[in-house]
Amino acid sequence: MYPNLYYMARELFHLKLPALMSISTFGFFVALSFLTGIYFLRKDLLRKENDGLFSCKEEKLIIGKPAGKKELLQYFLVGFLVGFKVVEVFFNKHYLQEPIQYVISFNGNLTGGLVAGCLSMFFIYWVRRIQKLPEPKTKVIQIWPSDRMGDVMLLAAVFGLIGGKFFHCLEHWDEFVQQPYEMLTSLAGITFYGSLILSSIVIWFYFQYHKIKPLYVADSFGPALMLAYAIGRLGCHLSGDGDWGKVNNTINPFNFLPSWMWAYDYPHNVIMEGIAMPNCDWGEYCYRLALPVFPTPFYEAVICFILFLILWFVRKRITTPVLMASLYLIFNGLERFTIETLRDNPRLHMVGLHCTQAQFIAVLCILLGVVLFFYKLITSKRMKIVNS
Repeated sequence: MYPNLYYMARELFHLKLPALMSISTFGFFVALSFLTGIYFLRKDLLRKENDGLFSCKEEKLIIGKPAGKKELLQYFLVGFLVGFKVVEVFFNKHYLQEPIQYVISFNGNLTGGLVAGCLSMFFIYWVRRIQKLPEPKTKVIQIWPSDRMGDVMLLAAVFGLIGGKFFHCLEHWDEFVQQPYEMLTSLAGITFYGSLILSSIVIWFYFQYHKIKPLYVADSFGPALMLAYAIGRLGCHLSGDGDWGKVNNTINPFNFLPSWMWAYDYPHNVIMEGIAMPNCDWGEYCYRLALPVFPTPFYEAVICFILFLILWFVRKRITTPVLMASLYLIFNGLERFTIETLRDNPRLHMVGLHCTQAQFIAVLCILLGVVLFFYKLITSKRMKIVNS
């Protein structure tokens, strides 16, 4: 496994680049999954815009106006956050070993933040003063749904992290009570369904606010989310972040496949789980599992990539709105429910249930997807009959 990109470059390409130690493998693949998902989402939205399924929204842009109090405050806050985090790194370089944990922590340099905030505020004041016109002009611009992908990515990243950590803490409540700060600031332990649920709610209201029909956009989200999840799970596997399955001591029935695809002990895993490895030069990442387990993140990466190809292939052939979103919910629920049978997550014990949190939500996704699919299928046929 490769806890960060330094070890990946060293092992795969025989390159020793110390700067890569500050980039975790899991974080890199999460970022890659976001960018890839947004690319395919925007690509499908552009197709629908060209087909006339979406309309643009006209917004007024004032040119030549001096910087207002709100804009100055925004630039100060952004500059403060950047300076608060960046300046502290120059004095405490050990933060580079766990960059994501440092970013989401409360550690930083107050003086650096204040200086950077003031410089940022002065910069925008100076720029707006140069651009100032005797008479500010109003320019009308057209904004399409595909132009809002930057906002969507930011909302998904922020609220996806919050939702993922919240659901993870609920799933491992006893551990959270004992170590609340460590669990909240650790990059490990982000529940996919928590990320999906909270970010979906926030993005739904975002589209409603901008008068874009969320249900029509949801169809384009299906393939993009499936691909993003596949890439994210690949990051889980390559870093060894603990999302593996149960112990697997059975004989590999698929002799034509590499043995690690059936049972794997995740050497050099990022959470340092297992037994110490002798003669290891990987710093603190010198542990491997005592017993091999099912490499479930790898299974999910392969399965979800295949499901992405299916959804991407049929997207142009399914013209009834919401059907694509329904298929995504069904596919996602079936995949996650099945893979959870190979994992050893905490089980729910209430009202007769004996399943993991993910399995419970997966069943809800399947039921919602089936109901939406047949409801839209029936109502669309009725509309065609009435119109004919």
